[in-house]
Amino acid sequence: MRIQSILRKSITLTYEKYKSYTDLKEEEKELISLIETYPEVVAKAAENYEPSELANYSYSLAKAFHRFYHEVPILRADDEAALQFRLVLAKTVGSILKNHLNYWVYQCLKECKITTKICQNH
Repeated sequence: MRIQSILRKSITLTYEKYKSYTDLKEEEKELISLIETYPEVVAKAAENYEPSELANYSYSLAKAFHRFYHEVPILRADDEAALQFRLVLAKTVGSILKNHLNYWVYQCLKECKITTKICQNH
C-alpha cells in the first residue's frame, strides 16, 4: 500500500537518470542486496518445497523497505537521479511483494477449495 501510494504521488516514473545515481545510502544497499538474492530464494524454495522461505524473504524485504522509507527521502530526494533511483527501487520491491502476496492468496484459495470439497463429501 505504501509503495503504491509513493508511485501514485510521483508525477512520472522515467528511467533516464536513475543509472547516474551513485551516492547510495545504507538502506538502499540493503534493499539492493535483498533484491539480488530473489532468484536464489525462489529457486531454493521450489527445490526444497519450502514456501515458508518465500514468506521469510517477503518479511525481510518488507522490513528493509520500512527502514528505507523512514530513513531516506524518496519523493523529496535531493536530485532527479536520486528520485528516479528510489522510485525504481520502490517499484521493484512492490512488484516482488505483490507476486508473493498473489502466490499466498492462490495457495489459500486452493486450500479452501480442497477443504470445501472434503467437507461436502462427508
